[in-house]
Order: sequence, then structure tokens, then C-alpha cells
Amino acid sequence: MESADVQAFTENPAGLLTRHMSGGTELTRASYNLIVTDPTTVDALVGLIGQSNSLQKFALGTGMGDAVRQCSANDPAVADAIQTAIAALNQPEFEIAFTQSINQIETAAIPGAGGSGPFGTSATMEGLLGGDGVGQGSVNYFTGGGAGSPRSNRSGNGSSASLETVSP
Repeated sequence: MESADVQAFTENPAGLLTRHMSGGTELTRASYNLIVTDPTTVDALVGLIGQSNSLQKFALGTGMGDAVRQCSANDPAVADAIQTAIAALNQPEFEIAFTQSINQIETAAIPGAGGSGPFGTSATMEGLLGGDGVGQGSVNYFTGGGAGSPRSNRSGNGSSASLETVSP
């Protein structure tokens, strides 16, 4: 990222949200690039989270999580600063995206990440949605297989369902 882009962001942080009203990968990339180019942008990015719509929160969470993952190896102090800056947030869409992005990196910012909290070993999408992201004990109405049935490769409670033909 060019220094002119960083300067434009620091002069008008809200402009980032205006340019990316639908969130998306460009906002994810921009937030990531801002942090890895200039870690002093973290506070301004965190300040945008409360002003963001759900899609923007998800994109910012993903970008900041990606930055934590990158910085954990190269600059742990920056990774810690990001986690500290977001620790007090109460923004579920942001937190889910952030946690999903960092995956197995322990953090004090999100309950459940790194082995504690209500979601088990990590608060990834798998942990939040249960197993494979679909939920346990669901039934596949196309094959008749349920969790743990011979027609399913999932383990579970052994329930199954079958489709019946009903004549009028």
C-alpha cells in the first residue's frame, strides 16, 4: 500500500466505509494492508467498527484477523496491539469474522478463541455452528441419510429419515 493511501485514510477514516458500503474483499484487503503497512492505523480502524454496517464489520474483522495472523509471526507486538484494541468491543459480526480469520491463534479479545469460553477449543465458524457448520443431527432430505446413517459420512446421533411416496 502506498504511503499516500495511508495518509488519505488517516485524514478521513470514514471515507474507507463510504468507498466500500457493501464490505467485501476490497475492504478486507484495505484494512489488512493499512495495518501491515502502518500499524498506527489500528485505532482508526477500530473506531470505524461502531459506524459500520454488518457487511463492513465482517470485512473489517476478516482483514484485521488476517493482519493479526501475519503479524504474529513477523511482529508480535503489533498483533498484541490489535487484540488489545478490540478486546472491549461488543460487535458480534466483527468478532465472528475476526475469530474465524485468526482461527487457532489464541486471543484475549474473543471469548472462546484459544481453548476457553462457550464454544470449546476455538470460536471459529466450526465451533460456532457445530461441527461442520451445518449443525449436528440434521437430516439430508435428498438421500434420506441423517447424521451417522450409512448414507452420511458424518458422525452423530444415528438418526435417519427416509422419504416416502404418498399417493393421493
